[in-house]
Amino acid sequence: MASAVDTAWRTYSWSNAMAVQGLHELISDDPWDGGPSALMFGGLGLPGTNTVANVQLRGHTCTVTAGPDRTALVRDGRTVFRATGARVAVRDFVLRASGASFDINAGGPARVEVPGRGGGSRERKVPAGRSHVEL
Repeated sequence: MASAVDTAWRTYSWSNAMAVQGLHELISDDPWDGGPSALMFGGLGLPGTNTVANVQLRGHTCTVTAGPDRTALVRDGRTVFRATGARVAVRDFVLRASGASFDINAGGPARVEVPGRGGGSRERKVPAGRSHVEL
């Protein structure tokens, strides 16, 4: 028979991981589908608008906001991805000097944009469902 202390310790130890689950729901590296520099962020199943800030990944500070009609990724204080019009989940996101490539699952038609360093941006519309995008 387990004592109350033993039960509390096991429950408490497991509960420390709860914050990691929420964090990984919004942003994580992409070890299964992506390359070594790929990220995954956003989500289709979260209620409301959710933000996680100051996440350290691969030497960069990232902030993600994911909501019903807008998702944004900010890296080191600069917006590097924006989607408007629908909730989206982005996988295998790789940012390069020339643009970005990624897989996206959109809950409806959306416009995706990768702002450039020089002020210009690359953008396109994506339909509901899964798409691969090169910008």
